[in-house]
Amino acid sequence: MLDDYDILEVDRHRWTVAGWCTYVRIHRLDMATMGYRELWTVVQELYPGKWSIQSFPPADALIDQANKYHLLVFEQEPDGFDLWPPKKRNHT
Repeated sequence: MLDDYDILEVDRHRWTVAGWCTYVRIHRLDMATMGYRELWTVVQELYPGKWSIQSFPPADALIDQANKYHLLVFEQEPDGFDLWPPKKRNHT
């Protein structure tokens, strides 16, 4: 499955206020746009069970490369980033 993607671990041990993470850049080899589910599937294939965050910085810090996705993949669940209240976390 991962043969269709270019995956680069830009920085394998980066500290953030949310904890230690790996900065990863991912894009399809055909340079097509990736939807949310496709990107999530690739990340989970590479880093099963890990949390990742995609950043949308202000214009002066933007890395604007067509259809390349920049993510921070955390070693542990980052505090404060769970979108569901704890009691609903496993709810589908």
